[in-house]
Amino acid sequence: LLLLPFPNSIDIVRMSREIAWRRVCPQVVRERVTSAQSSHMLFISRSGPTGFVIKDMETGKKHKVLLGGTNSCTCMTFLKEKELCVHILWVVLKKFRIPSSNPLVWQRSFIDREIQDLIRSGLNVITNTTANNNNKGNCLTVEQVEQREITADDVCPICQSELMETLNEEEDTQQQPNSKHGIVFCKYGCGASVHAQCMMEWAKYAHSQGETKMKCPLCRTSFGSYEEVRRDCLKDRRKEIRVKKQNIHLGTACGNCRCSPISGKLFSCIVCRSYYLCQECFSSGKHAHHSFTVKDHVGAPSRTVSRAALPTLMIEQLQNRELSDSDYDLLLALDQPVAV
Repeated sequence: LLLLPFPNSIDIVRMSREIAWRRVCPQVVRERVTSAQSSHMLFISRSGPTGFVIKDMETGKKHKVLLGGTNSCTCMTFLKEKELCVHILWVVLKKFRIPSSNPLVWQRSFIDREIQDLIRSGLNVITNTTANNNNKGNCLTVEQVEQREITADDVCPICQSELMETLNEEEDTQQQPNSKHGIVFCKYGCGASVHAQCMMEWAKYAHSQGETKMKCPLCRTSFGSYEEVRRDCLKDRRKEIRVKKQNIHLGTACGNCRCSPISGKLFSCIVCRSYYLCQECFSSGKHAHHSFTVKDHVGAPSRTVSRAALPTLMIEQLQNRELSDSDYDLLLALDQPVAV
């Protein structure tokens, strides 16, 4: 736990602090605290126990943040104002988990005891992670360990977002685990999980600095070579790109012609659970007694479509290809009464 100065020792603390203790959070810092809590940033390297290189994903720029006798950042906001920026605040709030109501958040300077508390809190996370993994006896070989089970309290050590949210989103989209954002883990050390995209950013920066072995952002053991990390991180990403490019709806099968997976437009019955039709079967009037929603492509939102749209869909389908004997049913359906 982080210790606050006792009320009767405020004068002593001020004397040993490079920049005076602030009792009240300035308005501009309060606004930046709110902004930092919703910002998307990544830890991509560290220099010492309280020095970090972070990447602002909104601007794409990298900044060096240092916590200590004087908290500092290389961004233009800090260099001009000498006031806490969103990058410093993000490190304090996200990395060290200091509550936004804690006065330490808006201090421009830390004393030695506070810095030691920060370092100790980080070391406790690493120690607990490694201990939990070792106590389970998960070693597969001399070098590799199993992936540690992801719990509700686990966060990605690079972006500090909850890992469980990633898994829940993947389940909602009916994809295999780890395939939406991608999750990789430290297989040579602590077994902790990391977002694949975040680990790729971490590895790219380390590689640009001439490092040949990528270190785990949590336990600092080897995560593998750059090529190994890159291969693991991009594996599921390639599959996602291929699926989107070919407009394939994984995990679906047409309830009429049984083609699987369905490509192109996906029609879902509103009444029957997990009942889908491809565009050709929907256009030919199959399962006409129920209403449907349609997804125009993978990742698109569902919208309600009625059987009144059948003539337009059929004509569009017939105009885009040569007619064949199998189009006889489609031509007959155009003459049938419309069912809404």
